[in-house]
Amino acid sequence: MPLGSWWCFVPICAGVCMTLGMMSCMSFNSLLFCPHRAAKRLQQPRPVSCFLGLYFGLLVCLILTVTQWFCLRGRRLEFLHIPKNAGTSVEAAGLASNIYWGAFELSLMGRVVMPDGSKCSAYHAPPSAAPGINTYDRTKVFCITRHPYDRAVSEYKYLLSDDAYWADFYAAVFDNGLYDYPACTKEGLNHFITNVMIKYKQGQRYIDDCHHVSQTEYIWAHDGSQLCTNIVRTDDLPDKFDALMISHGYGVRMGNPVNAADPCDVSANSLTPQTRLLLNEVYEDDFRLLNYSKY
Repeated sequence: MPLGSWWCFVPICAGVCMTLGMMSCMSFNSLLFCPHRAAKRLQQPRPVSCFLGLYFGLLVCLILTVTQWFCLRGRRLEFLHIPKNAGTSVEAAGLASNIYWGAFELSLMGRVVMPDGSKCSAYHAPPSAAPGINTYDRTKVFCITRHPYDRAVSEYKYLLSDDAYWADFYAAVFDNGLYDYPACTKEGLNHFITNVMIKYKQGQRYIDDCHHVSQTEYIWAHDGSQLCTNIVRTDDLPDKFDALMISHGYGVRMGNPVNAADPCDVSANSLTPQTRLLLNEVYEDDFRLLNYSKY
């Protein structure tokens, strides 16, 4: 249990002691003041006592559950998964310590319908566009951000890797241009990014499982409130991530990155000036609010 939550054991122990005390008082009261009647009852089946035992057992469970909810909500860390920003690595690190973030969080399983009609994995959906998701309420939220150029290139390379078995489906459904040019080429990279950015500007913001949504849409709500207050850059991994875990009393540590396979010899340096201008326009808020430089 994270540091800062140990005090939750105080009301838990108090609830257990109160329940045991009440049960003991009931038994000793009968033995002390009505010994003959108590002795007679002890020799007979006592269904009422069984129900009382069940009642107090449920009471203890209720006390534990409510205490857990009030104590740990607002103190535990919740991971907000922004696609293509080392999210799988964070989730794998959490799972190794029996902490279920992102894809492993029960409340974030399944898919949600987005404003443009696309369907996204719930753990990929920005909370501001999916109000039915309340996993992040009353928690300390952390997230990972990445330079918009590198993030766009990473998406292209990822869809061409063996891990993205759904790439063919997305290419057909969303007509994202992934296979219009030879794979892993400068021409293919710039065509793909240009195609999806044009669709993004036309209102298809949530295609490809929300992988192109601006990072600021995850971090800030429509009313301007900041949901993710603990921001770690991919450039600072794993050190800043591990430091965040230590500061909150978590034993989670990030090992080698997951999804690190690199099937393509392309990078942000492969982007044409026209593609960069388009990324600058679409992700203007990411550059400005997250302090990334355009080049």
